[in-house]
Amino acid sequence: MARSRAQSAIRNPLTRIFGVDSNVAVLRELVRHGGYLSSSTVQSRSGLSKSSVRLGLISLEQTGIVITEGTPFTKLHRFIIVDKLNATIRLENRPIAELFIPMKW
Repeated sequence: MARSRAQSAIRNPLTRIFGVDSNVAVLRELVRHGGYLSSSTVQSRSGLSKSSVRLGLISLEQTGIVITEGTPFTKLHRFIIVDKLNATIRLENRPIAELFIPMKW
């Protein structure tokens, strides 16, 4: 799946790293919640289609940063590196001027 819109690597570093908007949207919802979520809850919170959420969860699980537990009929998903990426997601929402350290000459 291609990116839906042009994005700055400075403003949205996670999209640059994970490469697909839907993967990042799924990841953001799991990180924001901090616990286990069903795919239907991720779908409703992210606004993505059911197939985009499913493919995103599969991709993120294959990278080892999301775990899935439960039965074949009731699966819950959780991001397992919450603390490290939570700060990065918060930085994306800050004004761009705050992302740079002023240089002293």
